[in-house]
Amino acid sequence: MRFSLSIVVAAFATLVFAADPLVMNTPASLVQCSETTVTWQGGLRSHWRNYDGTFVKATGINERSRDWFVDLPAGDAVQWVVEDSTGAKSPSATIVVQPSTETGCL
Repeated sequence: MRFSLSIVVAAFATLVFAADPLVMNTPASLVQCSETTVTWQGGLRSHWRNYDGTFVKATGINERSRDWFVDLPAGDAVQWVVEDSTGAKSPSATIVVQPSTETGCL
């Protein structure tokens, strides 16, 4: 029993340390009152932090994206941070919301 438990622990440790680095991708643009998709790659069991710092746990272990409705006015700067279950964090670049003729969400 001790031998098989060692194999399981070693296999788990290999998975933990073999994970790809967590990298947050910055959207090409954000437009006020429109939807965008923010993506990331790598890491283990990622979690999401909204631009305002609130914490949202990703629902799927393989979830690598989040849709977000841009309910901010043109000129506001946004940056997200994704965090995985090991505590690794990766921020997006700061991006400025672009104007649109749609203003009903503001």
